[in-house]
Amino acid sequence: MTLPPSEVASLTNAMSHWELAEYISCGLVTTACFGEFIADFTDWFTGGAKEKKERLAKLSTLLLIASLALELICLVRTNQISGKLIGSLAEKAEEAKANLGKQEERATKAESELAELQKAAADAKSTQQKVEINLETQRRRAADAEKELLALRMQHLPRSLHFGSQQDIDATIDLLRHNPSAAEILYKDGDAEAYWLADEIFAILRMAEWKVSKPMTVPREIEPNVVEELGAQTLGVTITAKAILSSPKKDDPYSLLRGALVRWLGQVYGGRNPSLPDNFVRIVVMPKP
Repeated sequence: MTLPPSEVASLTNAMSHWELAEYISCGLVTTACFGEFIADFTDWFTGGAKEKKERLAKLSTLLLIASLALELICLVRTNQISGKLIGSLAEKAEEAKANLGKQEERATKAESELAELQKAAADAKSTQQKVEINLETQRRRAADAEKELLALRMQHLPRSLHFGSQQDIDATIDLLRHNPSAAEILYKDGDAEAYWLADEIFAILRMAEWKVSKPMTVPREIEPNVVEELGAQTLGVTITAKAILSSPKKDDPYSLLRGALVRWLGQVYGGRNPSLPDNFVRIVVMPKP
């Protein structure tokens, strides 16, 4: 059903709260990981006591599990609210299409009457013009509604590799397996949506036998200067390498990976970073444009 404006405003406000909860859960995940780091690699807060280290490690693990569960709940709830909003807008688009169909029927009837009433040609032409104007108005409204629907869907749905089937996944993995390379994946700190996309890319590369570690956050000290420091864009996904060949080989790792991501993700930026080692690719996942 079409939602009234007050309910749309209420859902939008609720979605903002759930998104805030996602960011908080991301912060708790970071805190839990930091706690495990302290327990495993330092003597901070424990004085080196094994019992205290184990207690800190267990508490950090419990916090990590709870935080990830909370983050998943928030993500599911956000998607549910987005689905309601998108569904309401889709119904408005259907109503506009229904009105368009009625106007088209009226236009057909007017044309039939015009053929039968030659003596009233002037009046029939005037009627036809009015119908055509109404028809064009409804078409514009339907087109605008479809644009709004697409914009809202792209704005609120998280990015993902849109594979059509398991065969698409297998084909992509086989393609990347032709020439596995070393790679690292960085994502925007505190951005749950960027993390999930980075983790999805990581899973594909691991299955393709690339030498890639778990996604890491972009260091906060260089985050404001990712263009200069990493050769990446401040928004979207960027793939960088030491050199980008104008005529790359068929199995060039950079070209294979970028081509796969462009096909299943959409727009992907490319960049050159001379500081990177040879045969190494860096994927930087920044906030959604």
